[in-house]
Amino acid sequence: MLAAARFSRRVAELEDSNKSQPFGSFWEEILHNSIASVMCCSSSLEAYANELFFDREAVFPKFSAPLLDNLWETYERKTTLEKFEFALLLSEKSGIDKEGATTYQDVQIVVELRNALVHVKPEWDTQAHRHQKLSEKLKNIWPESLLE
Repeated sequence: MLAAARFSRRVAELEDSNKSQPFGSFWEEILHNSIASVMCCSSSLEAYANELFFDREAVFPKFSAPLLDNLWETYERKTTLEKFEFALLLSEKSGIDKEGATTYQDVQIVVELRNALVHVKPEWDTQAHRHQKLSEKLKNIWPESLLE
């Protein structure tokens, strides 16, 4: 997550130092750092969720090892947010607020963007429905670029 934050700060620095400039070579560095930030953020969240279950006997001591092993077989292929929900359930904590808090929606959008970057499905400009929907969601969680 620290790497994601570092890449994100670099994007802000580049945008700030080039805000009155026409698009130039700095744009590629912004693009690369933005993508790296999204990928690191998404992967670190998933890695943390997986780590909770890797060390499941210590994290969830109320349950037997065979039961946890069996449950993990079911949950291993679930989404990152579903893994966190399951960890909260096993810990007897309140579930994630999916409607009221923005954190859940923000994580969902970051994972959706990561998936769109990894599993690119090209669309023509005149038919960019998926890309447009994702762009609209992103506008709600990140401020617009200083370069606009």
